[in-house]
Amino acid sequence: LYLYYFLARHEERRCLARYGESYRDYLARTGMFFPRSWFGWVPQWLPERGSIRAAALAASYVLLVGAAVLVGFWLRSYSLAHVASYAERDLAALSPAQLPASRLQQAVEVALGDPEVAVAVAARGYGQGEKLLLYVVPIDWRLPDLPMEAQPRGGHQTPPEFDPERLKVLVTRVRLHDRGAEGLDIVKKAVKREPILLVKLDLSRRAVLSHETPPATVRWGDVPTPYF
Repeated sequence: LYLYYFLARHEERRCLARYGESYRDYLARTGMFFPRSWFGWVPQWLPERGSIRAAALAASYVLLVGAAVLVGFWLRSYSLAHVASYAERDLAALSPAQLPASRLQQAVEVALGDPEVAVAVAARGYGQGEKLLLYVVPIDWRLPDLPMEAQPRGGHQTPPEFDPERLKVLVTRVRLHDRGAEGLDIVKKAVKREPILLVKLDLSRRAVLSHETPPATVRWGDVPTPYF
């Protein structure tokens, strides 16, 4: 927002140089970003020019960024407190479906107990300090925000009625800015995830149905999405 403010000021100077008084009249009767009738009080608190104006802009920028960061931390904690989750010392599991922690634990145990999965995560350092972040999803759901099936087409598919016994588990290794993080703190300290395997399960038989190699990124490439 602040960068755009300075860009807009630059554009105003260019327009004044090109159109002169007609553009100055336009500025006088038109709000910079919003109609003047909405925020008639805004110009009054900010000095027109000079060092006082620069100091006021800098102070408002620091306050706004600080408030945004605090709200972001609060929102993350609120989300984690309301999403289905299960955690151990070196792993955390999340589910966008409202599954009980006991079912998440069962899904994690069945997935990691499979020999192929155990070999794959051990090869990436699980058990020697590396941490895992697992996503447990109903087997028929489609979530483009997660690197699960290879480049799924279409949007989200999350039918509210699903079989809680048939699930898929995306196993990822996470890079942390605090390698000592444990439990759900793994989610908070993670900065990047590396997909390892997508494991499809039938919990009624405690059986692994299949393994798939997930794509390295989501549908839009290596772009972080607001999904833990």
